[in-house]
This record gives sequence, structure tokens and C-alpha cells, in this order.
Amino acid sequence: ALSTWALKKVAERVDREGRILASSDSGFHVRVSRSGKAAERNAPMSWDDVMGPKVTLPEIQRQIEDKGPVSWSLLSKFAAVSQNSDERSRRPPHLVCASAAASLIFARSSYANLYPLVNGLALYGAKVPTSAFWSLSRAGYTVSTFTVNEALATAADTCSAELKDAIGKGRAKVRIVMDNIQVATTERDFRIGSQPKMIIGCAATAIVMENCDPAAFDSKALDDQWKQNLRKTLTVDQILEDIDNNHLQLVGALHWLSALFAFVPSLKSYNTKVTEAFRTRAAIHRMPDGHRTKLYPLGTNNANEATVGGIRDAINDFLHTQLGVDPDAAEYPTIVPVSGDGLTFEQIHRLIRYNSQEQSAGHRYAHAVPILELWHTKWTDLTRVISTHYGRSTVTRDPSSLGSSASAINVPRPGNMKKVDYYPGAHTITTVLTARMVDCWSIFFGTNDIVLYFAERQASGTLPTFEEFEANAHVLVARYSSTEAYEQALESGPVSGTDMDFPVGPVWPAESGRGDGDGDGANEFTGDRVLANSILFMRDAIWFNEVCYAVAHGDIGRVLEVLKVWIFTFSGSGHHKYATYLLEMYCNFRFDFPKPLVQAILSNYLVNPSGIDGHFSEADFMQEQHNGVLEDHAQKKGSEFHEPHYRKVLSPSVRKFLEFNAEQEEALGLSKRSKTHGVPNLRDEYRALLQMYWEKDLHKFCVGRTMDHAPVDAFAAGVQKMHDGALGRFLRTST
Repeated sequence: ALSTWALKKVAERVDREGRILASSDSGFHVRVSRSGKAAERNAPMSWDDVMGPKVTLPEIQRQIEDKGPVSWSLLSKFAAVSQNSDERSRRPPHLVCASAAASLIFARSSYANLYPLVNGLALYGAKVPTSAFWSLSRAGYTVSTFTVNEALATAADTCSAELKDAIGKGRAKVRIVMDNIQVATTERDFRIGSQPKMIIGCAATAIVMENCDPAAFDSKALDDQWKQNLRKTLTVDQILEDIDNNHLQLVGALHWLSALFAFVPSLKSYNTKVTEAFRTRAAIHRMPDGHRTKLYPLGTNNANEATVGGIRDAINDFLHTQLGVDPDAAEYPTIVPVSGDGLTFEQIHRLIRYNSQEQSAGHRYAHAVPILELWHTKWTDLTRVISTHYGRSTVTRDPSSLGSSASAINVPRPGNMKKVDYYPGAHTITTVLTARMVDCWSIFFGTNDIVLYFAERQASGTLPTFEEFEANAHVLVARYSSTEAYEQALESGPVSGTDMDFPVGPVWPAESGRGDGDGDGANEFTGDRVLANSILFMRDAIWFNEVCYAVAHGDIGRVLEVLKVWIFTFSGSGHHKYATYLLEMYCNFRFDFPKPLVQAILSNYLVNPSGIDGHFSEADFMQEQHNGVLEDHAQKKGSEFHEPHYRKVLSPSVRKFLEFNAEQEEALGLSKRSKTHGVPNLRDEYRALLQMYWEKDLHKFCVGRTMDHAPVDAFAAGVQKMHDGALGRFLRTST
């Protein structure tokens, strides 16, 4: 009888605690709809309601222990929770109890939906099939797909309203990055009117701009400066003089050091000094440490940016409809920088030119400032480097050709030399660049096993200081990765007592053949074409690497220094459109934009959604990540990008899908996953390349050596083209 009485009292206490935990004051209620009974009691859902440290199982456990101690005690006893349970790595009982309790609270009241909603969002982002949702929702683990869709739409509306209000009241300034989005659908059940189609649209993300002078967004000041037409005075020599060669020498030396220290285990401790030098002595315009970019993905539309009408519709939708930028609200609307890849950049300029006769500044799109994004620009340079240095498809015997090195490490020739695949291409040139740098270091120190050499010096306590290494690196920059070294190797060979004092190899037999343009019967070739080719490759590859490093470090100033060089390399390699784009950006920053606008753009050019130092990226690369998620959903659903499901539900939530599960995993104590493939061990590849370079004396000067491969110095060719009229034509059409 006493046991029955006690059990009844406990049951009454548990029932009372259940009512408290399921009540609207418990903190477990989330209003997923803008209508209904909850509308009077709770504010509409935002992402802050379902993300952050307060929305995790450990926090839910704390609330249940606080408001339902008896209920928690019973569950804990059932699951055998003890003081050591927290240490269990697999299925910790306290977390299982918290999850079960959250489902029980949801069973008691469908309004107490916090944790099941969190589960539903995680499952939805992972594209879990609807059938699994039915089962798990029935069991109380998650809410239904309908509820998830409502929650996503409500959160998107809340974010959009907050951003619109902040922009309208001047509390926030934004820029947008946009890109086309497309996916091919497959029709498997053919009927009249049904056929495979290409779904085309446009996606964009609003980026909140920080650390800006309010004067930066005055479109009248921009209009006034543009009318001065200051760019008409630009000359080729001005651009060349504006290139900071001392800076390029410094970062080049740091890249030589980075390659050596990463390759030799006994020198890895020096890497921190290289990183520090990049962040201090080599820095030009770094974004602040700990900077975390605020992003607002916008709703997609079905505009086709390949046409002027399409780019107009896209900008009107993103700026005016979604962000609330009213072109008629003032004589000169607030500036909104609009960025994208080369096509987007070109089309926005074309739109502005076509509307230049409109009376209203807003209708002339004076507030839409086109900005060229960097990842697609970098990709274009990657294509240029590979196509320039790869060599003929049927000839791989020239060790200076990229194709010869790629063949040695079993990397296939790119299928399309006009647009190589980014990641395989970047892997190839960075691997070959590192191997060639290490070979040059080996020659410099007079060893054919540089790892063993420095291991022995470490054991004897005779390792050089970092300052000594850096001085040596400056010598190698001048000797093996400069334009002057390329010309010296091609024309007359080593100069004793200078940085151009190449180590000398065997004389090349005259009967071994002669490359294009390397002397003739009357003028014997006395240079070394093979060595010159390798120098030219390393120079170009270091420029590409520098942009990659500078972006990751968040230093847009370092990026711009290389972009000045790329004006000429693109012009000299047939990439005329990107040469024009970079010339336009150069003129914008130097002549056309007021100084406050220049500083505002540079301070917000790169993005860092995570806030982790060293994890900056290009905005168009971030947009490509967003597009990948949307295109994946589009293939599954087959709907148009302007339909409500994409525009109101998926697209505004795409960034949260990328962040949500990672946050939940971290809260549960799961080890962090990189979400990328691990870096492969390249020992065998480096061994094969170093062996080939050593046997072929690639980086020694061999008088008269020439083979089939003769890449063009795109920088010199570009300078010549600019002098021959390319710059003049650009200025005539753009002023």
C-alpha cells in the first residue's frame, strides 16, 4: 500500500513537471508559422531560435533537470546515468535521456517542438527521403516535412524583414554577389509537351559591409568623379610603375621558404615564421583577425544573366524587390556594389551603358557598382598557366614542360585546355612547383638528398637561422623565378658574382635539335631554353600561389598587386576579356571611385563565414558553394528557380544548411569532420619528379640546350600588346 501511494505521488509529480516543461514558458515552443494560435503569444521564428549554444542537447538537458528534476531522475536511473557517463564516447546516456525527454515533451504538446524541429532541419538539409520523415515524425523524433518547410519560410521572412529594415533605416550597408545557376533535368516519362530541359536562374547573397565610411555610399560623389574622366590619362608605363616589385620579391621569397620548410621535416618549426611574415611584413590590406562575415542568401529567380534583359531583371529583383533599395527614393540612391564572375561583370556594365541616357540616377543604375570577383579570375589564370606550360600532347621528353612532369606522376592531360578542371589543375601546378623549388634548394646546398642533409645539420646543431634562409630565398627568387632570370638563361647564361650565377651543367650537343626561334645556322644559340622554360613556369605558378595564399589570409592588398601583373599576362596569352575586366577594375580603384568607396570595397572584398583566421575566401567561390546545394535540390525536384519552394524556402536557407549540422555535431561532442578529402601523401610523386629533374640537370645551365617546348612569356607579350594599342582601344571604348 505504501509503495502504491508513493508511486502515485511520484506519478503526480511527473505529470506536474510535464505540464511545466510543455508550457509556453518552458522555452521549448517555437512558432513556425506567422498565423495560428501561437501568433498572439510568440514572435515569428528566426534562425537564432534553432541555432546557437542555447539550442543543443546539453542545454536542453540542463533545462529539464532544472524544471523537471524528478522526471530526469527517473529517466537517468532507467538509462543508468552515472557520474562517469559523460566520459562515454559512444551514445552517452545523459544525451540519450535528453533526446528522449525532448520527444516526450513534444508528445505531450505539439507546440513544444524545439528539439524535434532542430532534428527536422538537420534531416531536411541532408536531403533525407520523405518516407523517413513520415516514420520519424510519427515516433516523435522530428516534426513533419510540412512543418520544416513552414519553419524555413518563416525564418527566411524574418531575416529578410530585419535586413530590409536595417537597410531602409541606414543601419546596414550591403553588397551582393550573384551568379547564374542552372541544372539539366532528365525526363523519364515522355508525354506530349514533356521533354528534358535546362533550368536556368540567378542566385545571389547579400554581404553586410563593415568598417565603412558613410560617405562611401554616396552615388552623387561617384557620379561626379566619373564625369571627370580621369582614366583617359592612363599609360602602360603608369601601370608598370605601379607594380610593387619589391613586394613581389618579398612574397616570392616567402613562397620559396614555405616550399622548403613544408618538404623537410627537420625545418617544419620555421613555418610559423613564414606565416608571421606573410601576416606582417608582406601585409598590405588585411581584414581584421576574427572577422566573421554576415551573409544573407537571397531568393532565387529565373532571370538569365547572359542577356541584358536578364541581368536587369535579376538586379531589380535582388536590389529593389528583396533588399528594398528604392531607385526613386532619392535623386541619388545609396550605392550597392554588385559583384560576380566575368560574364556578370560585363553584363552589368552593358546594362549601365544601355541606360546611360535615363534622366534618373536610379534608372541609370548609378547605384549598382559592378565589381569583378576573384575566384573565377584565379581559375582563368590557372588555365593560362597550364595551357602555356603544358607542352605538346605527343611530346613529353622536355623536362621543363608541365606535361612531362604530369606524365611522371601519372596525371592525365586536361581534356579541355581552354578551361581546365580547377582542383586537378591546381594540384598539378602546386605539386610540380614545390618539386622544382626543392630541386633548386638541393642544388643551392649541394646535395641530392635535402631531407637527409638538414637532418644531419639538425643533429649537429648547425641549422641556418631563419634570416639566413630568407637571404638565400631572395637569391633563388632572382635566379629561378624572375623575368630577368628567364631572359638571362635564354640569352647569355650565368653571370659570375651575381644572383644570375646559374650552376653549370654539361654542354648540350648541337645535333640534339633546336627549338623554335633558338638561333639558326648563322647565329648559334648560346642560351638554355629548357632552364628558361622552368624559370618562366615557376614565376607564373608563384603568382598563382600568391593569390591563393593572400585570399586565405584575408589580404586583398596582396591580391591586387598580382592582379596588376595579370593585366599583362592575360593580354599576352589570348585572354583578352579578362585583361579588359582587370583594366576596368584598375581604373575604377585608381581613377573612378572616391577614396571612401575604394576602402569600403577593399575592406569587404573577401568573405569569412566561419570567422576562423586563415579561412577567408572569394565571394564568388562562396556563391558557388550555395549554388551546389541548390542545384542538387533542383535535380531532385525538377522545379523552376523562381517557384516559391526555391525562392522562399531553399535559397534563403542555403547557408544554414552548410552550417547547421556542423554546429549540432560540435554540441554533441563529435569530432570535427573536415568535409573534404584528406591531403594525399605525395612522397612518391616528389621522389619521381626530383629524380627526373636531377638526372636531366633541369636547373643547371647547359649551353645550347633546347628541345620542342617553347612557351611564350605572356607578361612581355602583354606589355607589347598594350603598347601596340590594346590600352588605347580600351580607353576609347570605356571613357
